Amino acid sequence: MANRGVNGKINLKKITDRGYDYIFASRIKNLKKEVRPEIFKDDYHKMGEISYKVISYTDKIKEDHQIYELPEELIITYSPQRAQKDKADRERLIKKAKVLLQNKSSITASNKRGGEEIPKKFKKGKLGS
Repeated sequence: MANRGVNGKINLKKITDRGYDYIFASRIKNLKKEVRPEIFKDDYHKMGEISYKVISYTDKIKEDHQIYELPEELIITYSPQRAQKDKADRERLIKKAKVLLQNKSSITASNKRGGEEIPKKFKKGKLGS
């Protein structure tokens, strides 16, 4: 296991070259486009409330003017509870953004960094928190 700073392709190649394995989280939008259709196929295995699948994938790495192949297994998981939480978070942030758009003068540079920054600049209750 490693943090996201280590998961650069060249670092992962060096890890596997030394005989180690690795596991890390990644976002679907950061994966190659040709892998995405596999993720959305309905062939998941169920384990309690969680659904999962394993996709074999070969990543390509360019180093020193050579292309190397890095075989990987993507473990894709889905949890209805997590999906519900993520949806509620998105809806909350959309609601707060709409309030800010109604009063554009209240938008500051720190609001523009990301959705989670928005509520920190306002008193509780002002944005419906």
